Amino acid sequence: MNHNRIVGVLSIVVGMILVGIGAWLNASEVAKTDVQGYSSPVVVMVAGIAAGSALAAVIIPIAWRQGSRFLAVLVLLGTVAGEAYGFVLTMERVIAARDARAVIVASSNEPRSIAQERLKRAIAEVQTASMVAASARSDKKCDSSCQSREKAAEIAARERLAEAESTLAKTLPPSKALPIAETLGMPAAYVELVPALAAPLALLVLGLTMIAFGCGPGGDKREPDTAPVPGARPDRESALAWIQEETRRNGGVPPRFHVVKNQLGLPKATAHRYLTEVRKASGE
Repeated sequence: MNHNRIVGVLSIVVGMILVGIGAWLNASEVAKTDVQGYSSPVVVMVAGIAAGSALAAVIIPIAWRQGSRFLAVLVLLGTVAGEAYGFVLTMERVIAARDARAVIVASSNEPRSIAQERLKRAIAEVQTASMVAASARSDKKCDSSCQSREKAAEIAARERLAEAESTLAKTLPPSKALPIAETLGMPAAYVELVPALAAPLALLVLGLTMIAFGCGPGGDKREPDTAPVPGARPDRESALAWIQEETRRNGGVPPRFHVVKNQLGLPKATAHRYLTEVRKASGE
């Protein structure tokens, strides 16, 4: 097994694992909310979409090379539609997690919110009591007992204010549901959805690309073992026949330009012209 073949096999294995991880994330989330669990039809559909996407990574380049462009486009559209459904599931998971986190944060911040409201009322009461006491001292109709009563009311208001301040100081600092968004002043949806969608997109792109590479000619490329006699430049018919034979042995993929040029000992322009003729003849 040569080096290219080893890389191709590893690419297929790792690509399958990555696609499987993406499917498992979506399927596990569906299973949590569905009473049927992992036997739910939606879970089966998610697994089917993942398997179809993995196979599509192989079918699309083969169909495109064979000239079935319409089929390749249809398979690509089906893959995009299936993965778009997976992205919707991811967004729903992120939004549900955000709502749950918001409830927890609101509950943890409730004692502080109550203490802050109490402090605001205490400040307002002190201001009112101070104004009433000052008015009583300047009012000739308010005797000493009246002034003492208003003074006592002001002292009581200040005591309540001190108690409210002490209670607020004992509460925990406010928690943030979205610390990054609030710190940077960015939209919450952008901060949450973009990273959440980036991870499954990375799994999908890397997985499908590795599978396509491993199954394509790049993952199992061999050098031709049938070359003309060294020093003898073949005529046009012999060169075309050799290229066509190599194309057939490579599963319909013509040999690379530098292989044709070096193996047949042809000038660049001639090698390019012969390759073009073979590709046109094969409908590529």
